[in-house]
Amino acid sequence: MLDCHYRSRIPLEQSLCKEKITVDFISRVRLPPRENAVKIELKGIFVGAKVVRGADWEWGMQDGGEGKTGRVMEIRGWDNESCRSVANVSWISGSINVYRLGHQGNVDLKYVQPASGGWYYRDHMPVLGQMDEQQPTPVPATTTGFSVGDRVKIYRELDVLKKLQKGHGGWNPRMAHFISKIGIVHRVTDKGDIRVQYDGCTNRWTINPAALVKVYVYNVGDLVTIINNMAKVKQLQKGHGEWIDTMKHALGKTGKVIKVYDDGDLRIQELDNGLTWTLHPACVHLERSSGGNVAERSNSMMDLSHQRIDHVMLPLSGLSGSSAADKLVRDAAQGKLESVQFYLNNHPEQVDVMSGGKTCLQVAAHQGHINLVRYLLSVGANVNMVDKEGDSTLHYAAFGNQPEVMRVLLEHGADINILNVTHCSALHISAHKKPPHCVKDSYGDTALHDAIGKENSEVVDLLCNAQNLNLNIRNKRGFNALHHAALKGNSHGILRILQLVRQTNIQSMVDLVNLKKEDGFAPLHLAALNGHAKVVEVLVKDGQAHIDIRNNRRQTPFLLAVSQGHAAAIETLIDLGCDILAKDEDGDNAMHLCIIKKSNLIQEVPQLEAPKMWEIYQDLSHIAENRLMYTILCFLAKMGCRSEPNYKGTHFLDWITDKNMRDLIVGYEVQRRPLPVPAERNLAGSSDANPDQVYSNVSQTLSTSGGATDNS
Repeated sequence: MLDCHYRSRIPLEQSLCKEKITVDFISRVRLPPRENAVKIELKGIFVGAKVVRGADWEWGMQDGGEGKTGRVMEIRGWDNESCRSVANVSWISGSINVYRLGHQGNVDLKYVQPASGGWYYRDHMPVLGQMDEQQPTPVPATTTGFSVGDRVKIYRELDVLKKLQKGHGGWNPRMAHFISKIGIVHRVTDKGDIRVQYDGCTNRWTINPAALVKVYVYNVGDLVTIINNMAKVKQLQKGHGEWIDTMKHALGKTGKVIKVYDDGDLRIQELDNGLTWTLHPACVHLERSSGGNVAERSNSMMDLSHQRIDHVMLPLSGLSGSSAADKLVRDAAQGKLESVQFYLNNHPEQVDVMSGGKTCLQVAAHQGHINLVRYLLSVGANVNMVDKEGDSTLHYAAFGNQPEVMRVLLEHGADINILNVTHCSALHISAHKKPPHCVKDSYGDTALHDAIGKENSEVVDLLCNAQNLNLNIRNKRGFNALHHAALKGNSHGILRILQLVRQTNIQSMVDLVNLKKEDGFAPLHLAALNGHAKVVEVLVKDGQAHIDIRNNRRQTPFLLAVSQGHAAAIETLIDLGCDILAKDEDGDNAMHLCIIKKSNLIQEVPQLEAPKMWEIYQDLSHIAENRLMYTILCFLAKMGCRSEPNYKGTHFLDWITDKNMRDLIVGYEVQRRPLPVPAERNLAGSSDANPDQVYSNVSQTLSTSGGATDNS
């Protein structure tokens, strides 16, 4: 539409609407005709522009020298900045690198030949600080009905909502708090009103459907796949991040949403290489939602609220001065041993002189110039000098991923316990390598947390062999090292920790394995919630984890695995003898949760890790919508999960209106396996055991499910 608008493919005399697409609705404002309107071409540093080094350049001879030109290949964001904070430039010398184009207020480039950034109508652009004269009118994203598990939002004004609520659940002043929030449909009443559950609220609100819109929204942390249709992506990207040729390599790849812009565009980071793109939301399709209650999100690998901010050390930053000290440190960074020797032979007192806040020893250590490092130490360089951020020479070597240099520094008295301003030691940084960068925030993580998170097995082994290792230290999110390993799916880390604790005594190991965070999540909860089937097996078999341990919401690991659609974890837990009849604090069993959480159930079933469920998944290939949900329901029915009412008297089949699908599930019920004998279950002496909920003797079956509804 933007392409047609700016290229005048729509008659100029036709009046159009400006659409503001937000995450939950579309608002429209009437625009004047474009006939005789001023049309302006954008020019400057866009893809294709010819550039040279600019005012803030500090990258030495990367461009081939003063006046050498390069061509802009890509413009993108950096970290969480705008989509135009850095540019990827190919220089005439053949080198390619990324340069600042507003990142932290610096601009490394200037153009000698601008490129076109498209066209715009001046009078159709918003004026900063002014509101649109016409107030936008919300347009519902869909006109279809609502069903259990849908995301919805109230889009009516307060006065209108009060009127609509008459005869549809009534009005409660506390409802005003939820007008701007997204909720989940818990039930559709017989009258057609919608029962909505909001995160963090114990009440469920009955709302007139005329006050709601269905929300199709991407959240930070969602896993998505970029569509593999170049022509469509090119078309969609016009006015939404634009298209560059290097984006073709991203087609078909999986990434995660790291930012949702006000206009609905998404910032996507590829999982395999970390590249980021700004994309029109129609360029991706959802693989896995990060939705769920607060406890589930905070214990999920997709929780980005505590995501580390990676800082890349730039050793040449600030070394562009012309003084003797600047030249000395610059030569050290470039490994010019003879030049450094010549200068220091004449000026030995300047061995620790700084340029840009860095010493010769620090930059040489970062760059891995080991012979130069040995020379500087031999002439008295201070091995423990720190820069303004508290980074010592050992930190610099760790940043540069230079283990041999670190060994030399330690032999010459480097203090391994020095902490920088972000409370990172060099050991933290070494553990956090792959790729080489360090945390630039204080999360309370130990070096073992970092090594586990980065799957650095060598460092994990070294730390587990260290004396006086404290495995009970928790980071600011409440995770000890075993919690962290379960969250990340690091089975090697878990086995090493179990092996270490088992040397004390078996009971100490069992206590650690079943130790809960403040929200009641034990390591087994974390592994099941995040779909780490191998870790689930290790914790139960090797760690003797209580398989039906409950968190503060009385959720078992099995219920969490079902709520996220993790087929392999579900099968593993059932094979290990979990309680498939378990219920949570609302009395919902696995079948209830399967429907309530259906928006999470969109991934494929892995054949090797979940062979039983995969067979059913193949049998249901004719089902286009909610295929995984029905697969899990059929599998649970076959494995012995019964249709029991929750605490509101609702059976899961009450939420399935399609008779064919009901009959399908009941058909799998006749293949039901016998329930295991509970005597061997690992619940003896556990406060989590609940006789009323473990192996219920309720005889209700799927085929005789009642029709009770939630009238509260």
